[in-house]
Amino acid sequence: MQDLPLDVKVQWLNVIRRLQSACSDNHGIAIISISILVDECGNPKFWTEPKMIKLEPKGSKHELLELINRSLGLR
Repeated sequence: MQDLPLDVKVQWLNVIRRLQSACSDNHGIAIISISILVDECGNPKFWTEPKMIKLEPKGSKHELLELINRSLGLR
């Protein structure tokens, strides 16, 4: 098993798993959002069902990703 990065708290693993499961049936590019209720220590206690917004046209996903990368200064 791969070690977790030091900045990922174990308490967040179920939230991460839930987000990953919401992505499993996506065949294009999408925006996934949830809201998370955290306690006073910043640990997640409850979260909403993930909402997926699929972006179209599906054939333009590479163009969209390049646009995002450029806007973030990643390319």
